[in-house]
Amino acid sequence: PVFYQRHEVLDALNEAQRLFCLATLCLESDASLNLAPGASFYYLIPNFPKFLVPLRVTVANTGAKVRPASLGSFDSLSETWLTDAGEPKYYDVVGADLLAITPRPETTGTTLKIHYASAPDPLVADADVPQIPEEHHPTLVEYAVARLRAKEGGQEFLKAAPRFGNFLRGAARMAEAVRKRTGGRYDRQPFEFTEWLRRYDAGKPANP
Repeated sequence: PVFYQRHEVLDALNEAQRLFCLATLCLESDASLNLAPGASFYYLIPNFPKFLVPLRVTVANTGAKVRPASLGSFDSLSETWLTDAGEPKYYDVVGADLLAITPRPETTGTTLKIHYASAPDPLVADADVPQIPEEHHPTLVEYAVARLRAKEGGQEFLKAAPRFGNFLRGAARMAEAVRKRTGGRYDRQPFEFTEWLRRYDAGKPANP
């Protein structure tokens, strides 16, 4: 309380939890997206406000899996993919939230069920509890302390810097647990921290 105001501490903790969830994909949600006839592109954020990345996409009406691909792959699969009609078979997410599908439905009534990794609810009140598993709550504190003390610079920054390494290790443990739990069944897997930690421990920049 002497050096940092309450909102600064909350901002640091929220930043830590968002980064933790992005790195580990540990929070999952489901939602449905109604497709429009003749439409190949959809913005996801309006329907999925906490969307990070898709984990599994299926056609709700039939249960058929919609497989991940790239727009380049769409072109190789069919030169007319923008106008091909039928039940969706492939999808890609362009940028942060633009969903592309092919083929596109001919009529109304087609719905996609999207299982996705989600961002956490922000911490606002003092009694709010992080949504990530409880054993990793101290990991958020490690990041927040390093984040707050970074602006002090000098010796104070250096003293707190190892806490960021603790955060990376906590996220790495959670990411490994997620990979074991999902067993490769999802279209996206958490980040691999092995090289980051090797570079961090060697005193080099932990570039992705």
